[in-house]
Amino acid sequence: MKFGEDNEQVVLAHVRIYGKDLKRASKRLRDNKKIVMAAISQNGFAVQHASKRLLDDKEVIMASIRNGGVSSAFIMASDRLKMDQDIVLTVVSKYPGLIEFAPEEMRDNIYVMYKASIVCEKRFSHEEHIIECASPRIKSILKEMDPDSEYPVSSVLYKAMNSRGKSARNVTSTNS
Repeated sequence: MKFGEDNEQVVLAHVRIYGKDLKRASKRLRDNKKIVMAAISQNGFAVQHASKRLLDDKEVIMASIRNGGVSSAFIMASDRLKMDQDIVLTVVSKYPGLIEFAPEEMRDNIYVMYKASIVCEKRFSHEEHIIECASPRIKSILKEMDPDSEYPVSSVLYKAMNSRGKSARNVTSTNS
């Protein structure tokens, strides 16, 4: 497929086999959801070549995450979608270190940070990174952490969620 290809049938057939070649499609076709979804279905990293408009489409971003393009999808996603708790939770459940790229409001959400810490503890990795990326409010909560606890970060965040007597999924800086 040549660069700037603008024939929809040619591009669609090609990206179904070589998803990353979405970059060779014309600008118009990189804004075509059907073509972008076909490319992402073959290779989640193809999202890097989607139009700005489609980077603000939750279905496109979630398809990319499901098909292996987790980091690309999250980093390339619109600011609006980076504030979507479902997207953030899906991303940190796969790669908790990507919490670094979440907006401050998500890094201030006890439930999101709790979920990221659980994944880290299960994999024995990135827990320090989660603490570094946490908002000042979450860091102050983590000062209560018992370093001798088997799961210090998630234990403290779990207690903080429950002590506020609120639904865990809705504990954010604006609700506390």
